[in-house]
Amino acid sequence: MISLKRHMDTEHTSAVLLDAMKTSYGRTLTAVGESTSQACPAGDQALTARLSAVARDLVDAGTPADIDAAATRVREALQYWAGGVEEDLRKKTSD
Repeated sequence: MISLKRHMDTEHTSAVLLDAMKTSYGRTLTAVGESTSQACPAGDQALTARLSAVARDLVDAGTPADIDAAATRVREALQYWAGGVEEDLRKKTSD
């Protein structure tokens, strides 16, 4: 019986930690999107939308694969955004 209680406590703790992590990760993504828009208003505004979409999808994430897929989407979105900002800055410096 004690073993079952420990198992249930561990399961509950894991679920609480996962929910807290998803909430924190989602808020961080939203903040990154807002900050990049503020820092570089001429940049691709799609980054904010992409990061917000990942944050929304995290609510339903329940496996490590879901979290890993979210990280991949974030990395790709940031790389795409950085490429666009870099190109914009090159154009401005060459003008």
